[in-house]
Amino acid sequence: MNPLCPICSAPINETDRVFECSNRHFPTQPGDCKFLIFKDNLKALGKPKLTPKELAKLVISEPIPLKLKSIKNGGKAFECLGELEPRGNAFGIKLVFAQREPKPVVVPDMPEKNTADEAPEDFETFDMED
Repeated sequence: MNPLCPICSAPINETDRVFECSNRHFPTQPGDCKFLIFKDNLKALGKPKLTPKELAKLVISEPIPLKLKSIKNGGKAFECLGELEPRGNAFGIKLVFAQREPKPVVVPDMPEKNTADEAPEDFETFDMED
């Protein structure tokens, strides 16, 4: 069974390059549905083509797990979730990262300071009322 379009609920068609709403035509006509997502949407991050099973989850607002490679940092692998996101005349996959616990800030011990009532031994005091 084909997944249904998240915009108009019509069946989604699959081609070699894209998934698109069956209510979308080429050339685009007035009243056409705008749903289209390229299968190689995350190719630059090392993701093979988007699968029909992944698309079925995305169109019902269910995030999909992703294992990708960083463009920077020498292609270091990372994991995140992907969510469907509108982008101009098509849709894309938004990367969602887990919230990290903030690292505790370690403050070094500070030497004890003299309080205002305690003057250092070599400090001379004088009375200003004279």
